Amino acid sequence: MPRGWADGTSKLLSSILLRRSLIHTTQKLSRGPRSFDHGFWLQAGYFLVPHKLELTGRWSRVVGNSGTLGAARQSADELAGGLAWYINRQHVKLTADLTHLDGAPINSAALDITPGDIGWLFRTQIQFSF
Repeated sequence: MPRGWADGTSKLLSSILLRRSLIHTTQKLSRGPRSFDHGFWLQAGYFLVPHKLELTGRWSRVVGNSGTLGAARQSADELAGGLAWYINRQHVKLTADLTHLDGAPINSAALDITPGDIGWLFRTQIQFSF
């Protein structure tokens, strides 16, 4: 659950990740090695135009030995910056961000990302809430 602080012009959000699991092998119905991942997510924002245009920055890091990070202990970092335009308060929002991935922890065909990827990602999204 993310935790945060906001004062009307600025905000700071954070979250931590702790994941421990047993890896079961499919060839032998026996327990494999234990995996443990941990990390954090930190995001800050500042309204350039109050309640309309927000400048954002994000940093996240995951460290561990699960299959999503590879067979050995690895880490993944994400640094991003972007803008969010609140078209109709929180009901309609357009965001655009530029992210640098250093060892991606996910596998996503839609984003053309595989575990361990290093590079840049430009993303836009529009969000509606009812």
